[in-house]
Amino acid sequence: MGWGEAYWDQWRVFFLALKDEERQRYRETWPEPESWQGLYAFIESGEPPPWVIEREKKLAGPYPLPSTDEFSICDYYRVVWLVRKHMSRLDVYEVPARFPSPYLGQAPDEGDVSFYAEPNGAWWRLSMRKSGRLILNRMTQAHDPDTLLFPKV
Repeated sequence: MGWGEAYWDQWRVFFLALKDEERQRYRETWPEPESWQGLYAFIESGEPPPWVIEREKKLAGPYPLPSTDEFSICDYYRVVWLVRKHMSRLDVYEVPARFPSPYLGQAPDEGDVSFYAEPNGAWWRLSMRKSGRLILNRMTQAHDPDTLLFPKV
């Protein structure tokens, strides 16, 4: 999770150590935002919040496999499903031998970059944007590298 994980662990221990009436007062003072509904129940009982259940349904797929004329996929759930269920992750050292270095670069708005292969041999570059967006771009020798680093979607 990153830097927030240590805070989450400490806060969870603090929250669970509260007496029932203190916990109730805490909930009233700090109500769950609408998008976090079910968080307190999750901490106390392990019951997944509605948003987690909905996310898991969306990630279950199946989603369409990339067509041969598709070069960029931006739907978050489809991208996650494809890299989890359909593609295999490439070792970063496999990529330079097949593609020039502009494909490997990381743009300023990217948090991370990784590479995947389809069973049919097509290779893809996964851009994990700092904004939270995921963009999957097919890697081809014919593509302009700037399109891969800064796709206009």
